[in-house]
Amino acid sequence: MPWKVSCIVDQRLQFLSSYQREEMSLTDLCLEFGISRPMAYRWINRYKKWARKVFSISVVGRTVAHTQQQTKW
Repeated sequence: MPWKVSCIVDQRLQFLSSYQREEMSLTDLCLEFGISRPMAYRWINRYKKWARKVFSISVVGRTVAHTQQQTKW
């Protein structure tokens, strides 16, 4: 039986998905994925910073476009 091949990005996304669904405790997730808790917190914090940046840009973009349309009329 061949080894399961996956890249680190896929593993991180799978970890974050499981974390968000609250399927297991953080400690159990770390054991399953073979990472330390400090590494898990690092991944979670990086994801939260990225998500905040992405969603704030899209919200600001919509707000600016919406207010510009209102002032034209």
